[in-house]
Amino acid sequence: MCSGLSFWTAAGEAGNDWLIAVDRKDIADVKFDDDDFIVEMRSMLDDKGVDWRNTSNVGAGIMFTAPVVETLRQTGKLPGGFTRSNAMIAAYSFDFEHPYGLPNNRWAMDGLNDAYPSEQAQFQRHIASGDTGTFEPITEIIDLSGTTPLCPWDGISCG
Repeated sequence: MCSGLSFWTAAGEAGNDWLIAVDRKDIADVKFDDDDFIVEMRSMLDDKGVDWRNTSNVGAGIMFTAPVVETLRQTGKLPGGFTRSNAMIAAYSFDFEHPYGLPNNRWAMDGLNDAYPSEQAQFQRHIASGDTGTFEPITEIIDLSGTTPLCPWDGISCG
């Protein structure tokens, strides 16, 4: 799901009208210029001298750091504090609205009943525009949370 605009720069106009499934905001997309979380992330990256306009890897780092932060936050609230077993409990039971996700994008896990933290996406169309572009939503957010069957790890089933 390479939704970051920097992935699309090389495609130029040839990337126009491509459809992708997106579950997050793009730190470089102008439509998020007023989003509080995006503004904060851009400011933090500017302060560190990181050009957030030219790398979607920054966004991926933000996307996958939030569940770790949430797991640590919940671990510290459990009786006994920061222990390995509490970290496992927190990781298998977090439920939060991801700040970098699209609106109402909940990341949740429910132990062995639902081991997939994000099962939501929105189909969007890439609109090429010079060196950049934007994504235009073409569906509502599709939420399949809790419906993906578990995949037993037996070396064959999860291919």
